[in-house]
This record gives sequence, C-alpha cells and structure tokens, in this order.
Amino acid sequence: MTYKVAVWGLGNHSIKNILPSIQEAKNLDLHGVFSRNLKTVQNCCQEFNCVSWESSDSMLKDLEVDIVFVSTPPGLHFNQGREVLLAGKHFFCEKPITTNLPDLESLFELAAERNLCVFEALMYIHHPHFKALEDCINKKVLGSIESLQCSFTLPKLSSPGFRFNPSMGGSAILDLGIYPLSIVINLFTNKKIEILSSSIQGMKNSSVDIGGEVRLRLEDGTLCDLDWSYDKTYKNQISIYGDKGSLFTEKIFSKDSYFIPNLEFDILGNKSNINTKPENHFKLMLELFSDIISNRAKLDFQIESTLNLSRLIQEVLNGNPLIKN
Repeated sequence: MTYKVAVWGLGNHSIKNILPSIQEAKNLDLHGVFSRNLKTVQNCCQEFNCVSWESSDSMLKDLEVDIVFVSTPPGLHFNQGREVLLAGKHFFCEKPITTNLPDLESLFELAAERNLCVFEALMYIHHPHFKALEDCINKKVLGSIESLQCSFTLPKLSSPGFRFNPSMGGSAILDLGIYPLSIVINLFTNKKIEILSSSIQGMKNSSVDIGGEVRLRLEDGTLCDLDWSYDKTYKNQISIYGDKGSLFTEKIFSKDSYFIPNLEFDILGNKSNINTKPENHFKLMLELFSDIISNRAKLDFQIESTLNLSRLIQEVLNGNPLIKN
C-alpha cells in the first residue's frame, strides 16, 4: 500500500531533508505541503510536483491524505498533533513530539482510540551506523560494557529560529540533549536507568535551557556520561568502553546521506577500523513508519521507547533549576 503524505511546516530542514526523502521512500507519496509562507509553498509545489491548501483545516479534510508529517516548532506539536489525529490521519512528528510527558501520553491515548499511529522522527537510529553499535553491544565485541561517553554540541547558530523562544518550545535538551539521552535508551533496551547527577544551563533573563550534562547508571552498573550544548565547539560523537576494548565514532547523530561512518576499535590493544555504508537515514525512518502502521508489535516498541525517553527528559528537567549564565 502507498500512503499519501502531507508535510505541515516548511523550514530549511523540511525542504532539504524531509520532502526529498518522502519522494525517495518506498510506499510513500508526497501529496502536498502546507505553510504560512506562501512563497515557500509555491516554490516547493513546483520543485516537488505536489499540491497545497488554503488552510490547515483544508489539508486535514483532504480525504487523500493518510499521514501528516509535522515539521513545525516543538511548542506547536501537541495542538497540531491533536488536530491531525482528530482528522483521522496518522501523525509523524519531528522530535520532540511534545514538550512534556502528559501531552505525549494524551496523544498516544487519542491515537489508540482511533486506531492511528504516532511516530517521533529520530532519524539516526535507522542508519546502519547505529545498527553497527547495536551489533557491537549485542555480540559483546567489547566484552561487558562498563561505560559510555556521548556529546552533541553546536557552535553559535547564525539562524537559531525557535530555539531560544520558550513559547515555541525552545530548549537545548529537547533539541540536542534528546539525542544522547535517546541513544542510551535505544542501545540498552528495557534496562532500568538511574540519574546519578545532572545539571542544566540556562540563558540570562529566559526560561530556555542552552546546555546540560548528565551521568546515568544502568541496572547492570554501566555508567553513561552525556553532554549537549549550544555555542560550543562542534561535537557529534560517542565512545563505548567494555572490559575487552573500546569503540569510538563520530557523526553518530546528524550526517549527510553520502557520509561514510567509521568505527574505531581497540580490542585488547589491537586497533582496527570498520566503515558502514552511507545511507539516507531520513528515508529509512520514513519507510519504517509506513511499515509499522500495519505492524502492532513494531508500533508498541516505538511507543514505549518514545515514552521512556520523554520520562527520562522530564526527570532530568524536574531535578534541575536552571543555572543562568
């Protein structure tokens, strides 16, 4: 079955990554786009040969639309997600789906009542790069895992957009921290996580957080040190240490489709490198969504992972009054 997709929100990320990936993905058809920026809508309709609508209501009433991919600021996701689900459409959303746990739970409940799917767009977990890390841990290539270090930091942004606007859901933990926190949840599925320490850094005269760090301990004793921040040297990397060796790799989260990931191993003093193939992780993510619509087991797994991530983020935030610069 081919599902027709409408994309709600046309920022640079959506135009560069999401629209072309929908066109490439199996079982998906880019039916239309919607944004308040009429010039951008017109350009996208011409470039991607799709339709648009006069309003979001018109888009949601379009009987040809099966899935709505929401690519707007996080502060809008909950209300827009409710509209999508009440219109009888599947809801595919940029991370985070919501800015708090109760809203997320509410959307999942509404989707279940209407036999619809809600899916969070964390693209990197669908790339062979991440799958190689999973295999390394599952096959005990490094032995028993003892610790993990992961960083995702960005230099000063020339166009930060919504990121420093609290009413739009601006938040470094929701924009950046969600990646290293999610990699722990997705690499160590179903393991209980304890927060040993954490800190959140905030902006002057604002409720927006701009960085943070956390130390987690898994139920088997594995220690995970994670950090994220704006206005720092660019880092996008992970190191994993076991009792037999270590693994380091860069660009584990964000990367272009032509990037060839490299994993650096040191096993009992023997160093080696392994490359994984380049892939468009947005396309792979989109194709998975078209699959889980009809696969309850896969959908339930995604729901639980998304809820666990939101719970962890909420716990970190609840334990940290903002430290202002």
